[in-house]
Amino acid sequence: MNEKRKVKLRIALLCPQLTYEGGGERQVLQLAHNLQEAGHTVHIFTRQFLQEKCYPSLSSHLTIYNAGLPLHTRSRLKEFILRHTTDVEK
Repeated sequence: MNEKRKVKLRIALLCPQLTYEGGGERQVLQLAHNLQEAGHTVHIFTRQFLQEKCYPSLSSHLTIYNAGLPLHTRSRLKEFILRHTTDVEK
C-alpha cells in the first residue's frame, strides 16, 4: 500500500500587532494553534505583543516573538527571523 507521509513544516506567521482581542488577532492565533495541533512548528512574529490583553488562554501555548520593529522593514525582519529559526533560507 502507498502510505502518505505527513510532512512537518516550520511556519512563520506575521502579524503587525497582538495587543487586544480583535478578529484578525484571533484568526492568526487560531491558525497557529490549529497548525501546531497538526504537528507543525509555528512561530508568530509581531512588532508588539501584550499577552494579557490578546487572548491569553490561546496565545500562552504559542511561540510569539516580539520583534519591536516595523514588520515592513524587510531586511531587519529577515535578520530577526534568521536569529530565531534555523531552517529559513537566506
